[in-house]
Parts: sequence; structure tokens; C-alpha cells
Amino acid sequence: MAFKSVLISIEPDSEMHAIESLAEQLADNTSARFHVLGVAPEFPKPVFKSSRASKTARQLSTNVITGLNAKVDALTVKLPANTSRAVVSGRLVEETTKAVLINQADLVLKAASTPAEQSTPMFGSIDKRLIRHCPAPVWVVREEIGDKFDRIAVAIDRPDVYADQDNRRDLALSLIDHAIQLASFFQIDTVDVVYAWDAVGADLVRSSRSGISAQEAKEYMQECEHDSCNWLDEFIKIANQRFGCASGDLTAQPVFGRPRIALVDKVHELESDVLLMGTIARSGALGLLIGNTAEAVLDRLQCSVLALKPAAENIMEDA
Repeated sequence: MAFKSVLISIEPDSEMHAIESLAEQLADNTSARFHVLGVAPEFPKPVFKSSRASKTARQLSTNVITGLNAKVDALTVKLPANTSRAVVSGRLVEETTKAVLINQADLVLKAASTPAEQSTPMFGSIDKRLIRHCPAPVWVVREEIGDKFDRIAVAIDRPDVYADQDNRRDLALSLIDHAIQLASFFQIDTVDVVYAWDAVGADLVRSSRSGISAQEAKEYMQECEHDSCNWLDEFIKIANQRFGCASGDLTAQPVFGRPRIALVDKVHELESDVLLMGTIARSGALGLLIGNTAEAVLDRLQCSVLALKPAAENIMEDA
């Protein structure tokens, strides 16, 4: 694949099996340079009056740093000899972003944060913030997926319905390009191109308040579906021509409904192991919105996520 510099960001409680396996596969099959970064939380200075309590707090901080160093070292020795490593204290998103800029990383690997309870979102708040702010593509790997990558899905949306359609079209094609490269890397025959389409005023059209007949409503929905499926087929033809794909390398997977529900349900139905999605600042994304919709999608996804941004986008001011 085209990645030249890969940063692996590790937390003290990171599950390591899946991330280690993926990193080793990338190291064995690419010429990328690797950087392993361990980020420990900053412990506030002890304010306890009791000397015993202060000693316990200092020991806790030392233990966390020691354990994190061991994780970083265990991964580093499995990677190429020129792999760099560092352990720092601070906030993971900020420290990871700094390391991306210093090492000119074009991919960040991170193990999905472990939810505290079964009822918590599938991806932790740190994962979402990293996807939102990091200038490089971020691959958040779920431990339960392990090193199994048998099915890849990519979420796209229609660029021509937005004012910044050129940026969105470029991002959509970049997503397809990355998905094709991943499919080749993991020896997967096809990539599922998922497009969650909706019809303007669909709820109103199908209600009694619309003032139109059931037949007219049905024909309207059929026309919207036909138009959406045709657009997806044409987009795939363009992608096939751009990247030299054979027929069948990209499989159209249109689904009706809002992305926060329909997209996730389709990805689960396909049993995808990783979903590629594009994010545009904080206001939009291909296949979903980066605000509440994106968080709703990430809260329900059960697969790993690789999030990409437009090549020219710089959102460092809010990191």
C-alpha cells in the first residue's frame, strides 16, 4: 500500500493482539517507517496531607508508565529495526497529533478504547475525538475483529448535492482507492460500496398530510430509488476506469434510510470487518455527518473504522 509513515498510538489499557497483528502485516508487506507512541494520562500532583496517600499516588503513576513502556517495547521489537518509540504523558489526541506532524505520518493505528460498560458506545470518546481532529487517516481497530479482514466496506455519498462537491468527489474517490488497496493487501475479491440514500420529504410523502395518492407516493419513492441506484452504478463505473478495476471488484450496496441507521445496519448485514469513511471538518462526511450523525454511527458500529479526510484539509486549530 501507499502508506509511508505509520504511527501506532497506544494507551495504558489498550488491547494489543489485533493492533500488533495488523502492524506486523503492514510491516511485512510495505516499506513504511513505523513509530510507536505510548500516551499515559497526566496524573495531578498529589494534594493529600497523608504521606502514605501521596506515596500511593506516585507509585500508581510509576506503575502506569512502567506498564506502558513494556507494551511499547513488546510491539517495537516485532517491527522493523528502524522503528522509533516514545512514551509521553498527556492527552492522547493532542500527543498523537503532535507525533503525526513530527513524523509526517500518513496513517495512525489505534486500538479501540475499551467501553467501561456493556451499555456504553461501541467507540470511546477518545476514538471519536481522534477521528475528528487528527490530520492523518485514522484506523481504529476493534480487538474482537482480531486480524481477520475478509470483507471491506466503504461509505460514500453523492457529492453533487453539496456546494463543495469537488472536494467531496475527490474524497469519495480517495476512499475507493484506499479500499481497493486494502482489498488487494488482504487478498479480498470485492469491496462493498455502501450508499445510504434518502428521498426528500419521504416521511411527508408517505403520510396522509401530503395530499397525494398512495400510488403517487409509491411512484415518487421508486423514482428516487432508481435515480440513486443509477448514480451509484455510474460512480462505480468512473471508479473502475480511474483505478483500473475489473467488473465485480466494486459491489454496489445501496440502502434506503438515514445513514445513522441504514448505513450501520447494512454494514452489519454485510458482516464487514472494516468500514472506510470520509470526514470533512466538523460539519460533514461522506456517508454521514461528522456531528451527531457520525457519533450515532460510531456508537453502533461493531467493526473497525478507517477514517480519511480530504488531502488539503487542515483542522489543527481545534485539535
